[in-house]
This record gives sequence, C-alpha cells and structure tokens, in this order.
Amino acid sequence: MLSKLMHEHSQNWNEYLYQIQFAVNNTFNRSIQNTPSKLLFGIDQIGEPTDYVRLYLQALNESENDQRNFDKIRQNAQENIRVGQLNNKAYYDSTKRPATQYSVGEYIMIKMLILTECLQKIIA
Repeated sequence: MLSKLMHEHSQNWNEYLYQIQFAVNNTFNRSIQNTPSKLLFGIDQIGEPTDYVRLYLQALNESENDQRNFDKIRQNAQENIRVGQLNNKAYYDSTKRPATQYSVGEYIMIKMLILTECLQKIIA
C-alpha cells in the first residue's frame, strides 16, 4: 500500500503513513464483522470528502441503536472471533496427521542422514 501511495514521491514515505493507518482502521474486518474504528470509538473515522457520501449511505442502513450500543457491537465481535478461531482449529485438526503412538519395548528405526562436506562446514 505504501509503495502505491508514494509511487511518484519516493523520498517522503513518512508523509503517507497516516493514510495507511486510516485505511487499516476503517477497513471492514471479516473476523470481527466490523471496522476497528467502530469497535473502539463507536463510529467510523471521517477522512477524505468522499467519505461523507459513504457515511450518509451507512446512516441510511444503520439504526441509532447499533451506533450507540458499544457493548453489543463488541460482544458480537468477540463472538465472531471465537467462531473464527474454532473454525480455524477444526480445519487445522482435520488436516493434521495424528502422532504415532509407541509402546514400551517396541523397536523403532531412526534414520541418520550423512551430511555432505559443505553442510558440515556450515553447521560447524
């Protein structure tokens, strides 16, 4: 994102950080089903003049109750994060191979790879 913003002005990268922070804070997050600014402040931040159009359209779709009820919004975000974590765990567990179980007295084979001279020099 930073490289796109400073395409023509390659020396003043720090002047564009506020735009990146604004974009990150006001971008819809799938796991919390909201924007970080909305969870923290209760409203989305206002930036460029084009944001006023977006704000007006959002106001038509949202009720005042949703804007003022921070606890409900944050609780929904917390629940969405928990559901996402459970889904990620279920997916990971379904693709992970279970560990091999060994009994006492059972013989196992350990492969020892002989390293080439080059690798031995790197390790030493």
